[in-house]
Amino acid sequence: MQEENGLHSISALIAKKLAGEMTEAEQSELDQWIKESVENERLYNTVIDPVNKLKRDQFLQQIDVQADWQKLSAKVFKEKGGRQINLLWYKVAAAITFVCIAAGAFYFKNKAGNTSSFEEQIAKINPGTSQAIVRLHNGKTITLSDSINQDKQFEEANGVNLYNSSGGLSYDADDVITDELIFNEIVVPRGGEYKITLSDGTKVWLNSETQLKFPVKFAAKERTVELTGEAYFEVAHMSEKPFIVNTLQQGEVKVYGTQFNINAYADNAQVYVTLNEGKVSVRKIGDSELMLKPDEQAVLGEKVSVVKVDASQYSAWKDGLLVFDNVSFHQISQLLARWYDVEFEFESEAIKNYRFTADIKRYGTFRDVLRVFEKTDRLNFEVEGKVIKVISKKDG
Repeated sequence: MQEENGLHSISALIAKKLAGEMTEAEQSELDQWIKESVENERLYNTVIDPVNKLKRDQFLQQIDVQADWQKLSAKVFKEKGGRQINLLWYKVAAAITFVCIAAGAFYFKNKAGNTSSFEEQIAKINPGTSQAIVRLHNGKTITLSDSINQDKQFEEANGVNLYNSSGGLSYDADDVITDELIFNEIVVPRGGEYKITLSDGTKVWLNSETQLKFPVKFAAKERTVELTGEAYFEVAHMSEKPFIVNTLQQGEVKVYGTQFNINAYADNAQVYVTLNEGKVSVRKIGDSELMLKPDEQAVLGEKVSVVKVDASQYSAWKDGLLVFDNVSFHQISQLLARWYDVEFEFESEAIKNYRFTADIKRYGTFRDVLRVFEKTDRLNFEVEGKVIKVISKKDG
């Protein structure tokens, strides 16, 4: 309402300018308004542009100025005893009406343009796709995606074969002719995901911005891999050969045949290990092991703590769903940033602590994702390229 009142006031000043009836004080006020922003200057130039003069004159000619003014003055100036109004002021009143219409049209067109720009920009932000890069032990790289190197076989030295298909990447090391450990690494970028089947039959779903280093053929006594990022493991059962996951944060997960999720991103001081099935042990390097049961989560920080959870919520991402149960928007934004390859900026630090509960389709549009949070009446968003500004609503 304040914007509209200001618009009407400026429209009156511009109308007086057009009618040649502006005082020095009013000219000064108009000049100040014009200098306040580029948008104001554009609006002023649009209205006074000589190209618009014909339309303005045609508008004035279509109005029965005196009859309309008499109707208005009968109401507004009734108590003034029927004073005479100079005909020039009828034209001023008509000009004000024209300018209000012109300014209003410009204003709302500009608003619509901003909305259109928002929708156009956000439509360019897409969910992640199946993509990864494999680094072989000799330094060679192989790019994998839905459209690159599909249904192909690659041969590495020493009898290692790699197969890439719609089901992901798989390794065949049965014919490896050396006992030396040969390491490969698979790297999933922001906006990506991939599935890999290791030579022992273990299946690993890799989330965005994740790296997994692994031997193409495991050693005789244990199977050890290194993880940075997030992955869901479905470990092939080998009771005599434990499966071990090491993380940058000096955490270790030892498995004997189970399904679990590990979140161990480099920018996180903590590692989250969530057990779906079976049994695992977790420990900080140098500490003793702590056993987990299904639907338990170990948090490895300075110390190791265990909490009871619904494990399916933490692995739902691999099945196409993002599940948040009283999660801070800061954590949510980190996940969304990796998956949609965007950056979030916050109007205030307080917004990061807003907590939400929601189920979101992981392959849905980014617009649909933002609507989930907009509907809570707590957040608004602005988009500029791939930068998302998060704004708190007044009643948030």
